[in-house]
Amino acid sequence: MNSENVNDIIPLVSICCITYNHEKFISDAIEGFLMQETNFRYEIIIHDDASIDNTAKIIEQYAAGNPDLIFPVLQTENKYSQGIKPLANFVLPRARGRYIALCEGDDYWGDPLKLQKQVGFLERNTDFSLCVSGFMSNNIHTNRKRINITVPPGVKLTGQGYEFSLMDTMGRWLTKTLTAVFRNYPGLGGHLVQYKHGVDINLFYHILKNGNGFYMTEVTGVYRIHEGGVFSMKHDWDMIINRNYKIYKEIYLLNKDEYSRICYLNHILALLNTSIHRYIRDEAAKSNFFMLFFSAIKLLRTVKEAGRLISLFFKRRQSEYYILPH
Repeated sequence: MNSENVNDIIPLVSICCITYNHEKFISDAIEGFLMQETNFRYEIIIHDDASIDNTAKIIEQYAAGNPDLIFPVLQTENKYSQGIKPLANFVLPRARGRYIALCEGDDYWGDPLKLQKQVGFLERNTDFSLCVSGFMSNNIHTNRKRINITVPPGVKLTGQGYEFSLMDTMGRWLTKTLTAVFRNYPGLGGHLVQYKHGVDINLFYHILKNGNGFYMTEVTGVYRIHEGGVFSMKHDWDMIINRNYKIYKEIYLLNKDEYSRICYLNHILALLNTSIHRYIRDEAAKSNFFMLFFSAIKLLRTVKEAGRLISLFFKRRQSEYYILPH
């Protein structure tokens, strides 16, 4: 990176990092930011949500050594537990860059040219809103590492990767947030503040409404799987389906577009599909079952969609309706 240390020079990129109780990992994340080789200026905004370990102290040490580069936001009480989303409420409003790069405190970047490549793509392709890539997952308990590069069937590769749209993310998200670089649209944080449920799904929904994304088929960072991760160690499918149902219901009610309608319907069907037999046997749950059923009816637009709903009563086909977590 250039050696300028003038605070009034607006950075091209704002690296946004959310962290909580990541004292074992946060140094790797920050070192991944600092090693970026770019021909533009960037800033690093790190939000610590009142960690009860030494995460905040480590951040302060790095900030003291890089006062023109690292800007900490250190909470004294946990905001997430109060229903306040740190990214939307505290980080995005502070971001000055034309582009936003995400990486949570327990993940890290391994490619020193990550920002240069992704920002370079977005600078050359002004109609794109987002650039992501593959990643490596690392289970720190089993030491299992796996390269994750997603190329959906039928996708046309062009150069370093492929283009995708909002509708292409309907089945599942393609990568992890640690790989994402996107345009800092005015009011983006304001869009996210209105949501009670979800963070990443809502964020990428609004980004991709402004333009398509580009997936670079290379590994740029590492996603850690550990017990402290919010979702990385969880495999409670009922919990995940319920969570995603609430997220897409809220997105639909606030936006009422075709994408959110289909996603909301899919997650209603997923809930009905995984619990239809339990609802039928459990008298207390019948009212919730019928509420979901009639909500689905209101969303139906095609004969095929109606057939999917009706088929739930005859054959349980979980794989048809289940939506993987983002």
